[in-house]
Amino acid sequence: MFLNSSLLRCLCDGMRFKLGLILFVFIPLNVLATLRDNYKPKIANSQKAKEYYNYSYRFFNYIQSNGKYTDFEELLKISKQGLSFTKPHDFKNLAGLEFLTGMAYKILLKNDSAFYYLGNSIKNAQRGNEVDTEVSAIQQINYLYRYLGRVEETNQY
Repeated sequence: MFLNSSLLRCLCDGMRFKLGLILFVFIPLNVLATLRDNYKPKIANSQKAKEYYNYSYRFFNYIQSNGKYTDFEELLKISKQGLSFTKPHDFKNLAGLEFLTGMAYKILLKNDSAFYYLGNSIKNAQRGNEVDTEVSAIQQINYLYRYLGRVEETNQY
């Protein structure tokens, strides 16, 4: 049962064809699929940002009722860390975390930072149609302007 040379040559050519097909068709498809998976939006960051926002919000409410002044420094750290996970188009979590960051700065009397974060919170709340957060941020900015005696600047809000 020896294979003659023409049959052997035919089998080798068939194997070369299959090998070529594998190398030039299936491997690039696999590489493209891997690249596609790398560019999929990551849901984990949005979920993590939401968890940070929920925790920051609960912590803020706790501080207002039972906390100490120094707890606002911790709230600031948590809220800023949550902002680092938040995607630029996740307006709800951006608005909420920036509001809480602005509130922490307001309580700590770091007014420039409070104005910055509360102003960003208003912008993101408007983009995300988060009316409650927008109204709360506007109220806090107005309170801060009045506290500083700059009542005329509240007219723009």
